[in-house]
Amino acid sequence: MKPAFPYIKLTLTIILIAFTPAFTAAQSIDKRPEKVDKLVLERITEANVVSEVGQKSLNYYRQQSQHKRVHVVKLPNELYKVKAFNVFANEKRKEFSFSMSQGASEFVIVQREVNVISDTEYAWLGDVYKKGTEEILGDATLIENKDGRITGSIDIDRMFFKVRTLKESKNNVIIEMSDEQNDEPQVDIGSKKNYDSNYGKFSKQETNITEEIKPIIEPIFDNNEKLQNTGVMRCSPEHIRVLVLYTPGADDDEDVNAEITLASQESNTSYTNSQITNVEMRVVARRLYNFTSTGNIQTDTQTLYGDNTAQDLRDQYDADVVVLLVENGTYGSQWGNAGTLVLDDHQAYAIVDVSKATGPHYTFTHEVGHIQAAFHNPENASTNTLYPAFGYGHRYTYSGCGFNQNCGNTTIMSFKDPYSNGGNTDWKKVKYFSNPNLSKNGKPLGIANQRENYRVLNDTRDDVADFVNEDELRASIGATYLSPDTYSFTSNPCGSSGTRSYQWRISQNPLAVGSASVVSTSQNYSTTFNSPGDWFVQVDVSDTNGQQATDVIRVYIEGSTCGPFDPCFKGVENPEGQEPNSVELLPAYPNPFNPSTQVSFTLPEPEDVNVSVYDISGKEVAELANKRFSAGVHRVNFEAANLSSGNYIIRMIVAGNIIESQTVTLIK
Repeated sequence: MKPAFPYIKLTLTIILIAFTPAFTAAQSIDKRPEKVDKLVLERITEANVVSEVGQKSLNYYRQQSQHKRVHVVKLPNELYKVKAFNVFANEKRKEFSFSMSQGASEFVIVQREVNVISDTEYAWLGDVYKKGTEEILGDATLIENKDGRITGSIDIDRMFFKVRTLKESKNNVIIEMSDEQNDEPQVDIGSKKNYDSNYGKFSKQETNITEEIKPIIEPIFDNNEKLQNTGVMRCSPEHIRVLVLYTPGADDDEDVNAEITLASQESNTSYTNSQITNVEMRVVARRLYNFTSTGNIQTDTQTLYGDNTAQDLRDQYDADVVVLLVENGTYGSQWGNAGTLVLDDHQAYAIVDVSKATGPHYTFTHEVGHIQAAFHNPENASTNTLYPAFGYGHRYTYSGCGFNQNCGNTTIMSFKDPYSNGGNTDWKKVKYFSNPNLSKNGKPLGIANQRENYRVLNDTRDDVADFVNEDELRASIGATYLSPDTYSFTSNPCGSSGTRSYQWRISQNPLAVGSASVVSTSQNYSTTFNSPGDWFVQVDVSDTNGQQATDVIRVYIEGSTCGPFDPCFKGVENPEGQEPNSVELLPAYPNPFNPSTQVSFTLPEPEDVNVSVYDISGKEVAELANKRFSAGVHRVNFEAANLSSGNYIIRMIVAGNIIESQTVTLIK
């Protein structure tokens, strides 16, 4: 079976490169595109939902207590062609709107990237701005499949809207989430714990498990051990292969395939946001699975990882992790449960309520985080010394949510504090694992040496990726600019010891590239693109051991007279001579490069600025600037003559806060 495609990120005018952090400002060709399309083409009356199945689907969404209002709408197809959408929302009421009336504001969603996920699906990812401003207020994730069905979410500051497509219908729904979205599950961790649901903490009756799990925890942070023993360089990035099983009830509730794709995309976005590097989650298979629940989620998790059918499917697809999606409400207020917290590959199974799998709850990402050994915030966690002292999630509050009400954010692994500010706090989960090096709303997203889930996930990624197959075939594409519109591509596979073969395809449609005609069967491929716009380049690699791997990158062609080394390359100059009105890290020029590239940034006022470069493991390899700069446009040079070919992350910190990052590629 062909594995899902990797997630590839766009750099201006040239190619998409992995590991461009999603917490940065949009790396689009124009952050304020001249053309902004409507996301909502038409508001549909319920009478026009003629399908019985479609009406049943609509009723299901309306009956969810967490859903405030459900609007039936028509959204456009072929989202990948659109660079920006507009939407309207009332920030005070947290309501979706269809115009500027009744206190609503207009927001613009600017395309950040298009990720080809498989032959049948892609993800349109964008950053949300309030019209006329430069500050990113949120993001949008929209998954479109070959049938034009759209599933996703729009996250704007304190508002969250689900986007779904009704079953057996081309009509979409936009769902306003009520404050009940912030209710938290009572328990979601392994079956060997004793949970006190009255206080949201674990009881101390767990010392009897110490000897049993201690041998498992010892190697948890020695992720180079296998490399040292074998002498073989690890592949980059690591792939956490996930098999998703789902019950008939889960399939009845939701468009389960779309929920699975959205959940995996949210996981990868959370990794990237949080500086969890060199790792991608890939869904390798989705299978209907008949499972009889006892009503006890911990007992059922034990049953799942002891079930021969589940184990056989896991072996068949070389899955490192198995997640079972169950019908909404199967376990009441318990939304999910993970079988292990200590890297036990035999218990790398989780159960998740399908209605809470994706945002704004992110239970799918949360439970896989447990399997990767990340833990809750300390207030809702065991203090067992077997867990790393820095492995906890984080939550924080800040002012600005109305009279006598605080705002509160929880990271992926954390729970809200129901007693904060006398219970008068508006809580929201954000797509970040705890990391004190990052900030949001002026608050750090962790505490050094205490709340650093990102360190745990970086440390355990190799172990989790090796749960089943340590010799997985992987593919990646390197690109070299030759002349305007002409590029050379090289497949860089790793893993597996079999003899490899290659197939290259290109298309301007992300859903057609997988079925396009083969244009080359060599390891290298060069072409001149014959029309402007986005192009998708795919390589399929197979070997004589029966393994297959696929990589896709996106190339943007501006036109026959414009390439990355030509004067029309945008984003570096300030031709009007005006002072910039925002802090911005501009695209490195050129990119790819050898041996140096110029990094530019803008400041509206004098600021302390640090610009540093990191390799994909997170190690700092160069400091380009660390001083106070005046207002204006500034340039620093990245000399990489002594570095190896590969991807490097440039990060800019202004006044102590990480503002933006981008990825550059050194090709020698």
